[in-house]
Amino acid sequence: MRRFFPRLFFVIWLGALLIGASVTLIDAFANPSTRLEEHHNLEVDALRLEAIEVMKEASRGARPTDRLRRFRERTGATIYLFRDDGLLFAPKTPPTNVRDLAARVRAVGRDVEERHENGTLVGLTLPNSRYVAVGRVLRTPAWARALGEDQPAIRITLLVLASALLALLLANYLVRPVRSLRRATRRIAEGDLAARVGPQLDHGVLAELGEDFDTMAARVEALIEARERLLSDVSHELNSPLARLRVALELARGKAGEGAQAPLDRIEREAERLAALVDEILTLTRLDRAEGIERASVDLRAVVLDVARDAAFEARASEADVRLGEVADARLEGDVELLRRALDNVVRNALRFTAEGTAVEVSMSRDGDEARVRVRDHGPGVPDDALARIFEPLYRVEPDRGRSTGGAGLGLAIARRGVALHGGRIEARNADGGGLEVCLTLPLATLPPVTPPAKRVSANAEVSA
Repeated sequence: MRRFFPRLFFVIWLGALLIGASVTLIDAFANPSTRLEEHHNLEVDALRLEAIEVMKEASRGARPTDRLRRFRERTGATIYLFRDDGLLFAPKTPPTNVRDLAARVRAVGRDVEERHENGTLVGLTLPNSRYVAVGRVLRTPAWARALGEDQPAIRITLLVLASALLALLLANYLVRPVRSLRRATRRIAEGDLAARVGPQLDHGVLAELGEDFDTMAARVEALIEARERLLSDVSHELNSPLARLRVALELARGKAGEGAQAPLDRIEREAERLAALVDEILTLTRLDRAEGIERASVDLRAVVLDVARDAAFEARASEADVRLGEVADARLEGDVELLRRALDNVVRNALRFTAEGTAVEVSMSRDGDEARVRVRDHGPGVPDDALARIFEPLYRVEPDRGRSTGGAGLGLAIARRGVALHGGRIEARNADGGGLEVCLTLPLATLPPVTPPAKRVSANAEVSA
């Protein structure tokens, strides 16, 4: 949009300039000198007729000064009436060149015309030889002369300014519905599926596009709601058979011999994985439908330390480690369990993909009124074009990735929604030297920053809060 508006403005402005220049040239060619001369002759005749009427009033003993003043205001032309005895009738005091021209007309006995830079002086003989009139006609109207319309540079400047104003108004009119459409598109991209543009585009040039957009948005909203409802319903329906499966599994253990224990253990593990998947689906569905959370004061530093300690204990099985860097003191208003789960999902995801013998690095810093929790692994990383999609539900970079790591593709989606409900954001990038770094940014309540000494959490050590 930042580039579209200037380009549209420039195109409209250029078009307006070309139209203005064309009109000026056509006007110049359509008014040759003969037509201009005819127009001038009509002006002189009008001056003569008005001067004769003024002379008649003066001959009857009246003083037609008011008439001369009204004529000047109406036409922009000034008439000076001189009598042979020196009596003058005029709307204002005549300049010297007007008096000199009147004397010349009386001396030669015919009309005399003088052209000047700003207009024309016309000396007129009248039927009554006692009177002589001088008319002063400006080359351009007063308003045009005030603007310098008779100067080419001024005319060009006025054309440029007028066309720029026209282009600005028209471009803004055309771009306004596009901006409304863009705002609605951005709201939908941020998860607000109820965004519509119909009311803003009712009378715009993109009204039909707005209707199509609203239809599309309504369809997408319906599809997503149907998907969430399906996931929720299926998850709830799976809870009952899972519970019965556990009961049947315990009964089978009591009746089976030693040779059946290994297959039963495998069944139990798969049942637990399925139960965990159902729980994650229900959690994600609940968070997607939530518009807010119950807030309480949360010690974010304590949450980070607890998650790191639990992750360090579980890291023993994968011959990995959890290394705790700088953890600043921070407190915010939020849901402690939701924050714990969001961070735990990010750390567990890092443990799944970090290489054996390496450590997942966890740290937290403060930046103004925000806290940034960083979790970095030393795994294969993620392709750049997939960095934003790893937070989508059920998305995997590789089709078989979930099978090899045990992930269901919901942990990071839950983390993103949990962070968003706290007014924060979560981002991922490929770290220098390999591996993936996930950053959780959360707004904080006001609290003086306190930075404790750096600590390290390993598989063989506990973390003290």
